[in-house]
Amino acid sequence: MWDVQSRRQLVAPLTGHPDWVYSVAFSPDGKTLASTGLDKTVRLWAVETRQLGTPLFSDAGAVEGVAFSPDRKTLATAAFDGTVALWDVVRHRQLGGPAMVHPEGANGVVFSPDGRTLASSGYDNTVRLWDVARRRQLGRPLMHPDVVYDVDFSPDGKVLASAGLDKTVRLWDVARHRQIGAPLTGHTDRVYALAFSHNGRMIASGDGDGTVRLWDVARQRQLGAPLRGHTDAVYGIAFGPDDKTVTSSSGDKTVRLWDVQSHRPVGAALVHADVVYDVDFSPDGKTIASAGGDGALRLWDVETHRPIGPPLTGHEKWIDAVAFSPDGKTVATGGEDWTTRLWSTYPLSDYIRQLCAGVHEPQAKELWQRAVPEIGYREPCPA
Repeated sequence: MWDVQSRRQLVAPLTGHPDWVYSVAFSPDGKTLASTGLDKTVRLWAVETRQLGTPLFSDAGAVEGVAFSPDRKTLATAAFDGTVALWDVVRHRQLGGPAMVHPEGANGVVFSPDGRTLASSGYDNTVRLWDVARRRQLGRPLMHPDVVYDVDFSPDGKVLASAGLDKTVRLWDVARHRQIGAPLTGHTDRVYALAFSHNGRMIASGDGDGTVRLWDVARQRQLGAPLRGHTDAVYGIAFGPDDKTVTSSSGDKTVRLWDVQSHRPVGAALVHADVVYDVDFSPDGKTIASAGGDGALRLWDVETHRPIGPPLTGHEKWIDAVAFSPDGKTVATGGEDWTTRLWSTYPLSDYIRQLCAGVHEPQAKELWQRAVPEIGYREPCPA
């Protein structure tokens, strides 16, 4: 963990994965972090006390996707062999029931907002919907003509968006299991990333040619001209909490912010030393976290477009994934150095005040005299 104010690492890296870490995800309450990797395990970590229990082992191959249910009691994973599994977070064991499988490999999972439905994407060119309680597939697979790279539920859970190698974004009626209208076309390369706006009215998508496009969900059409400025593929995308701004990360070593209304860049590009693989907004919209090929996590002030202190270093190789916890107090990063690291956005001064609040003068004096009796007592928490 790292204190963002002091730029110092608070605890040692979260180690345990013997191989690459592919993805990380926070539980909705921000208290638990899940990480997945090439070692065929899912590991749970307490944000305050590091790893929770033993790894969740799977013989399904590399785990490429992970997601918490809204109530944080269940964890879903997607594995390279096509298995979509559910895990009891409290008991640390896989939940029994019928197998949920993509024939040619699964790469992503996402829960609906009510937690009753799970969507998974795969290399078999499909998105599949699952009844979480019954572990049964709901209707037929939702078909793309090629690999599906990303999937997301609308905030009300009624619409599902998917995108992939076929250069399209597709909308699906979750209740009827039918495609809503024709595919959204316009991208000239594979679509790596998409995200619903927080009000559910828009979708932002980014593709391999560096273009970001905004879509009107109700009218199923592109909103204005493409957002151009990146010179390489867009790998990450996120809406600000007020839906007025979109941020995108790219292979051109930059993070860009875009005004949703004018479709114009907001300020200058935020520059990295290498490819930027992922980006995320803090829940309050004041900070952007980004990371990538240079192995450093960077925090940016959204209002000033300036870095918040120097880059946070510690990873020995590049960083693949970045995510703010729901409460905004922690940033998680997953890297190619086989570690998952937690970085605290909670000011060090607040940690000190919290610690000192639990220190009582008589106890402090007694402990001091036991430890270093040759040194005169000094008040540890002066007023």
